[in-house]
Amino acid sequence: MKTPSGKAESTHSPYTLQNVDDAIAHLEQALSTYEALVVFSANYWRTRIMQVTVTPGLTNSQRQRLQRLLALLDGTART
Repeated sequence: MKTPSGKAESTHSPYTLQNVDDAIAHLEQALSTYEALVVFSANYWRTRIMQVTVTPGLTNSQRQRLQRLLALLDGTART
């Protein structure tokens, strides 16, 4: 999400503990296809992941899933 100044907002999450698992699952599914990176840039997906990352109360498992998604975008994911 961008602020009026055009910078990515990283201190606010539009997600709650009730919907964060669905958001992570959506990101995992979307990023499992090559088309996701063709239609939207890696920066778009990174911003979406970072929005989820700042959700208060994330579990270690949720944080690990988000780290794997970031690694995938950075090309450092292990197969």
